[in-house]
Amino acid sequence: MASPVTYQRIVLRMQSPWNEGGETSHIWTCKFNLSGDPALASNEVEATALDLFDPIRQMCQTSTHLEGWSYYPNEAHAARDVMTYTAGQHPCTNAAFPPGSGMVQQLEVCFLARALLGKSATGKPVYLRKWIHSAIATGDGNTKQAYVAGSTDLTVFAKWNTGSGPRSVYPVDPTGGAKPGNWQCEQHLFTHQLRRGPKRKTATNTVYLPLPIP
Repeated sequence: MASPVTYQRIVLRMQSPWNEGGETSHIWTCKFNLSGDPALASNEVEATALDLFDPIRQMCQTSTHLEGWSYYPNEAHAARDVMTYTAGQHPCTNAAFPPGSGMVQQLEVCFLARALLGKSATGKPVYLRKWIHSAIATGDGNTKQAYVAGSTDLTVFAKWNTGSGPRSVYPVDPTGGAKPGNWQCEQHLFTHQLRRGPKRKTATNTVYLPLPIP
């Protein structure tokens, strides 16, 4: 049995084109531990999930869409509500960037969105992080395309900063429930592996014992 979640959680599932290992598409996820207690009612979950999807919708290539979501109430061992959409029902629009701009990237090249939680005991900043795949880049291929005129991190990530859904829930630190600062997107693009490689086989040593003397 899976361990219970401490805070209510929504897991978004996005589907994007994929050309690895003969597969034509791949589902990648973003997990959100959320503020609020008691748990969301079933009729509140979809609106919340779509609001959480909003920044991803604006930033990702139009070939990507929201495949579905799963909702876990506080202390749940398994998802209570699950939704799967038809292909293209909730497409990404790339609307955060000027039309026709940027370079198409491989799926493991992604945006890193992060929000400051505070500092560690050693004084280093601690962040919540979300990896957003299906990214586009500037001409050099290493940096994020500039936002369309009038858009900033504050407008693109508004649903994560000010609240999503009917109850205006927001992402929190899964270890302590703290609300982070405003979400920002790193200008440099990162590579984030979508799937683990095959498990290495453990080498074994064969020990040969001497034959008994007749």
